[in-house]
Amino acid sequence: MPHQLLPPLSLPRRALYFCLCYALKLLSHLSLLLLRVVPPIRRLAREPDYVKTYHADVPAVHFFLPPSSSSSSPAVLPPLYISLHGGGFITGTPLKDSGHNRRLSTSLHCTVAAVSYRLAPRYRYPTAERDVAAIICAVLRDPELRVDRTRVVVGGFSAGGTLALKFAQGLGAGGLAGLVGGRTAGEAREAGIASGAQLRAVVAWYPKLDFTLTSTEQFRGAPAGRVKQLLWRAIQWAYLGHAGTVDLREASVAAGGWEGLERVCIINGKRDPVCQEGARWIWSVLQREEGEEGEEGDVAVVEERGWGRTEGEGGRVVRVRVDGVGHAFTHRVPVFGTREQRAVTEEVVEWVFGWAGRAFEGERQEVGGDSVEA
Repeated sequence: MPHQLLPPLSLPRRALYFCLCYALKLLSHLSLLLLRVVPPIRRLAREPDYVKTYHADVPAVHFFLPPSSSSSSPAVLPPLYISLHGGGFITGTPLKDSGHNRRLSTSLHCTVAAVSYRLAPRYRYPTAERDVAAIICAVLRDPELRVDRTRVVVGGFSAGGTLALKFAQGLGAGGLAGLVGGRTAGEAREAGIASGAQLRAVVAWYPKLDFTLTSTEQFRGAPAGRVKQLLWRAIQWAYLGHAGTVDLREASVAAGGWEGLERVCIINGKRDPVCQEGARWIWSVLQREEGEEGEEGDVAVVEERGWGRTEGEGGRVVRVRVDGVGHAFTHRVPVFGTREQRAVTEEVVEWVFGWAGRAFEGERQEVGGDSVEA
């Protein structure tokens, strides 16, 4: 199959995209300032328990620890949730997800490692993917991190959701343990602590799944003004680079399946331009036409008030659709949404937390390395 590449752009168009990207970076920095000083927004931020740098070129990892009384047995290690921030691959920091990450660590009694990566347009594809893989390896190999490496979930928002899915798709037959195993004797010794590492699930909030779509295809079913469409094209250019350098299918989650994944959950706002990508991919993973439940009822479509979900493979493959909201609704609705939108968003977040929590169930690792039943 021939490569599908970005179309060539004129110099003025590239200059426009460059300026738009750095304008978005400036707005992101301003929003971080608001996160720290404006009371209604500041309450969404939480300080990490500690911060650790694993690679000099990549931003530090923020760690959120579960409450000290979270385990009935102090000998049982907490599971690990790896959180990847969003920002269209060009902006973002774990600070924006700090409230969500603190809530995760408390609700699921897990350690949350909020991982960052280098940003476009200075660092283009596949730098972010490589950074994520390298930092996750370093976290799992860290002898000071007291977590159950046999119970790992990776999740992310927007671009972070895309990177989480791409990370899982790239693990191969060896899975997470194979990734951290190391190629040299020294690496193998360092990786010994993570020899049994296992990825239990991926949680992707409104990820971008298909970079091959044209602008018309992208916004079909989710009308947007010319400015928003221009911003989406600028972000794609910033991340994927110049014409002729990147195979768009290779960069897309939609080109792959979910082989090797234990569980996967994708959450979309119905008014989000990436919403239909999530629906198409989940139905392709389930090998069904959209809306087809199957002869044995192995695919179920469940409708709730204000949201719905498609479940297959015994609930291990799930796509959640939230009505009346757009991209980044988890971060926008708590501040700007209506009372009804906030209630629905809260219900969806709690449901997804419960789904992720079920992925942590099963055997648990004790401090001494033995396993016990949950």
